[in-house]
Amino acid sequence: MFDEAFEIYKKFGLKQQAVKVLLEHGGEGGLGRAAEYAAVADDSAVWGELGAAQLAAGEAGAAIASLLKAGDTSKLGDVVAAATAAGEHTALVAYLRAARARGRDPAVDSELATALAAAGDVAGLEEFLAGPHAANLATVGDKLFAAGAYDAARAVYARVPNHARVAACLIKLGKHQAALDAARKAGTPRAWRDVAFACLDAGEAKLAQLAALNVIVNADDLDDVVAAYMERGLVDDLASLLESGIGLERAHMGIFTELGILYASHRPDKLMEHLKLFASRLNVPRLIKTCEDGGHWAALVFLYAAYDEHDNAAAVMMAHPGEAWEHVKFKDVAVKVGEGERRRRDRGRVREGGASVDPPPLSLPLSQVSNAEVLYKAVSFYLDAHPDLLVDLLKVVEPRVDHARVVSILRKAGALAAAKPYLLAVQKANIAAVNDAVNELLVAAGDAGALRESVAAHDNFDALALAAKLETHPDVEFRRVAASIFKERGRWAQAVAMAHKDGLAEDAIATAAASKDKGVAAALVRHFVEAKDGEKFAAALAACGPLLAPDAVLEAAWAAGLTDAAMPFMIATLRDVTGKLDTLMAEREAAKKAAAAANGGAGADQAYAMPLALPAAPGQGAGGYKGGF
Repeated sequence: MFDEAFEIYKKFGLKQQAVKVLLEHGGEGGLGRAAEYAAVADDSAVWGELGAAQLAAGEAGAAIASLLKAGDTSKLGDVVAAATAAGEHTALVAYLRAARARGRDPAVDSELATALAAAGDVAGLEEFLAGPHAANLATVGDKLFAAGAYDAARAVYARVPNHARVAACLIKLGKHQAALDAARKAGTPRAWRDVAFACLDAGEAKLAQLAALNVIVNADDLDDVVAAYMERGLVDDLASLLESGIGLERAHMGIFTELGILYASHRPDKLMEHLKLFASRLNVPRLIKTCEDGGHWAALVFLYAAYDEHDNAAAVMMAHPGEAWEHVKFKDVAVKVGEGERRRRDRGRVREGGASVDPPPLSLPLSQVSNAEVLYKAVSFYLDAHPDLLVDLLKVVEPRVDHARVVSILRKAGALAAAKPYLLAVQKANIAAVNDAVNELLVAAGDAGALRESVAAHDNFDALALAAKLETHPDVEFRRVAASIFKERGRWAQAVAMAHKDGLAEDAIATAAASKDKGVAAALVRHFVEAKDGEKFAAALAACGPLLAPDAVLEAAWAAGLTDAAMPFMIATLRDVTGKLDTLMAEREAAKKAAAAANGGAGADQAYAMPLALPAAPGQGAGGYKGGF
């Protein structure tokens, strides 16, 4: 009997109980009857009961109106949830204002700011934010941003102030110039980065560059910026950005390097100029890889040289001479081959921006073209491609190569003559291979005088091989050189025989005398005796006299009718013997006197009574002359 109960409560003024009956037992129309009754009763308690019931029923707008009439602001959480779900933002604003009037509560102020934004009342929101409040603006701003209320979120963030988030809101609103200004106030890499990428997406290249210039000065963000431009195919814009970036006060190695990579990939005509201007500010290993992949051989040579990889620089020039080889540049590289190895070990790591990175491995490791090995390849390269410049190259690498190995390369190529100035310059080292090569060239050139000087000044060569080669040479001067070589090497008989063959009596006589060999001297004298050449016989006796037996000489001269020619020798020999006898007699007389003085005069005569005995001449004994000199 709910209707009867309602009427009884109403009659006796129990309004709250009456409305509860309608709300709890009124069925489908109970909420409507309760609203009609509340309007008639106009009691705060009734309005409170009705508002709670409407809130539970999902009628957020009606519930808020009822609760406001009831003056009940205690149901903040439920009201906010219901109103937000139902989109009753304007009604919620009214409710929150009423709640705020009862006291300053951060939760209420935060919800009010959110509700104002949700209601689209940005002007009201800004008015609210301009006054005193306790709202947590950071949380409100994040909530609004997540909800897509970017203009309202901008207003909230501006009051924090959080210029980075303001910039993010302006980006969403498509206000790129304002976003750039906000990012400038924020001054954070993230803000600049967001603005730069948003401007790129919007096609605002100039604004994007202004923002990106503040991003690329951070080495860690540079790669992302480069990738963003390249993904969009904005090569020209990226080049403009990096070209502006290298002029910044905070420009670091990465910017210079990325610009070099961009030039190598898309603007090869600008690559070399960039490398030459900023070689000291580049991450050379990265550019080396890029230039090698792109086939920029001249640039690759420059980079290898800048990185003390002179070995690889020379190798690239030889492998790609059409584009990379220059004679002067090659010489500059060649004289430094091997010098950079220690510096490369010490350098170890490369600094890029603020980070330390390991350089990538080079495609031509040092072990493959190490040190002087590349110089020998260079010699072969010049022999094949630029033989006219070979001597100039050898001149600069002279202190750094094994001359014997160079001679071997030249000999195999049949190019000894082309390198003659080099061979003459390094002959001072007295290396056998070099001496042999020089002597060979002098023989081929027919320069006997220079050959004689060469063998006299440089003794480290295959003397007997050269002498054997010259022994049959058609030029007598070369045969004389051969004879002098035999003479220097103690081949006296061969030297004398060659002199005889060429009719060089003076050379034969001088060689026999120098030999100190009695057999050689005797053979020479015998030759002149047999030829009945008195003049040469006399000259030989004068030079080789100490090596000959006087009696044999006299006998041979008498037999050949050359006594007159032998007389000077015999006279000199007799004078020598007489001098020796006089000396012996004087010594004997002195000894006799000394002995007499020592013995008191007794026995001295007996001691020296025997006649003086001279030793037999060489080749002559008790049996008389044996037929030898």
